[in-house]
Amino acid sequence: MRSGSSPTRPLVWNHQVTTVAEGLTLINGTVTALLFAGVLYAAFRRLDDMAVQIRLPAVVVLVSITACLQAAADFGSQFLTQALLTDVSPPPVNVRTVVLTVLIYLSVYACNAALFWIVGSAQRAREQEIALAHVGARAARSELEKLRLQLNPHFMGNALNAVSSLILANRNAEAAEMTDRLAAFLQAAMEDRGATIALSEELETVAAYLDVETARFQDRLLARIECPDALQTARLPPFILQPLVENALKHAVAPSRAPVRVTITASEVAGDLILSVSDTGAPSMASASVGGHGIGLHNTRTRLELQYGDGAILETRREAGGFTSAIRLPLTHAG
Repeated sequence: MRSGSSPTRPLVWNHQVTTVAEGLTLINGTVTALLFAGVLYAAFRRLDDMAVQIRLPAVVVLVSITACLQAAADFGSQFLTQALLTDVSPPPVNVRTVVLTVLIYLSVYACNAALFWIVGSAQRAREQEIALAHVGARAARSELEKLRLQLNPHFMGNALNAVSSLILANRNAEAAEMTDRLAAFLQAAMEDRGATIALSEELETVAAYLDVETARFQDRLLARIECPDALQTARLPPFILQPLVENALKHAVAPSRAPVRVTITASEVAGDLILSVSDTGAPSMASASVGGHGIGLHNTRTRLELQYGDGAILETRREAGGFTSAIRLPLTHAG
């Protein structure tokens, strides 16, 4: 290295790498800088779980030590080069040169530390976001499992009794059809179909359930499903309508001796999907959970909140002609 040159001078940028010694010095500086940066990063990762009050002083100490080591490596390599190549003059070593070199490396490694801190914070935030998403998914799955377990405990008994009655009455074709519908409903209820399904699939499950219950209630249940073709592919959580339909049958159809119409409708309003279940039960029968606080309705609200946050809502209202439960959620389509 030329006599009087600074160990921190950017030799390449100044077109001063003209000898083997200068090239070796530049290579050594680059290699040691990468090495110390890697060591600093590894030390940073060890501090990840510590409180900020501990991490910050520790980072200051680490940056200071790394800057001093880098400066020592620079000067040491140049003295080593001078010893190996006798025609090379040693670098000037005085307080000013050493202090300037250390300050420069303090700035460099402080920037490295800031970058590591930012990257680490972003990574931890991302990991927390993923963890929360997994927790939300597990909670939603748990709520769905609880919903499956909370199906009307009398449903299976009533359905099987209805099938038995049809067989005893020699109405075998109807018994076979009802058995098929019961099997279709139970299969849909038990299988895991993911976070969302197409509205057409949800309505098929509801239709199978209503077919089974129609055999039980006979003329007292008049069920109808209305859904435009454009909404058939809309996505929604599986089994989200089931508690609303059960609510209507339990509190409107079961207590009534007169025919009760239960209507399930799907519509689009301002970019949202509206799903409503209405019954024409008498006002005194129109849902024992008039305020919408029944177990099934509570579970539905919880599932919507877990999956959509404030983006979805379940509303219930008693009307002169019966009772209505309506779900409003963002309208999305598959693909």
